Amino acid sequence: METIEVLKKYKTSKIIRLIKRGKLNKEEVLMCSIKLNNNYLSSYILDKFDINLDYTDSYGSDFIETSTRYGNIDVIKKLRSLGMDINKKYKCGRKDLCVMIFIRDLDTFKYFEKYFDKKDIKNALESIIIVTLNTYNIELLDYIIKKYKVNIKKIKYEVNKKKYNLLEISNEILSGMKNREYRKREMAYYISDLLGNRYKKVQNRAYHLLEEIEKENIKIEKYNKYIKKLFGD
Repeated sequence: METIEVLKKYKTSKIIRLIKRGKLNKEEVLMCSIKLNNNYLSSYILDKFDINLDYTDSYGSDFIETSTRYGNIDVIKKLRSLGMDINKKYKCGRKDLCVMIFIRDLDTFKYFEKYFDKKDIKNALESIIIVTLNTYNIELLDYIIKKYKVNIKKIKYEVNKKKYNLLEISNEILSGMKNREYRKREMAYYISDLLGNRYKKVQNRAYHLLEEIEKENIKIEKYNKYIKKLFGD
């Protein structure tokens, strides 16, 4: 069983006992607790265990990067107090950029604004903006555009050796979402019709799937409209 599944299955007290017995790797547990926003467990591990702050997971991600990606400001503060360097540079294409390139929410962005100079922030903006495409975060994008006077019409991203502007990519994502919606909708209805009333749990799961798809589509629709408005379409 993967560590993250263990954290979902067992109570925090049992997880701690397993770490003490050497049954679980404390760094792996810390990384997973950050992803699950289990701040009690994260703080306990950082307070009670000697943690290798240079640890990286199988994807090469460190604790600061992961905390930034998941918007876990409490853990970021704790890591900084323990001496972890937030000024480390990360490879993004051909550039070395600050940890802000992993930001997905406005609160984390505002937190890091205090610690990085404008040059570092501006260098990271294009990468942050592309993240908003995947998270449909209008609030974060709007803040960046207004505060840093970003002209998104000039920003182009390379996909399969072809360059697209933000509106073109947003349209592609919206189109892909609608195609995915159709496939999942058909499968969900097929499952629920096939099972009828015999297996209510599975039928309810199928309809829950449809509700989640609808919520996701509403977000990307709003984001797409916002981008079109910025482009003057």
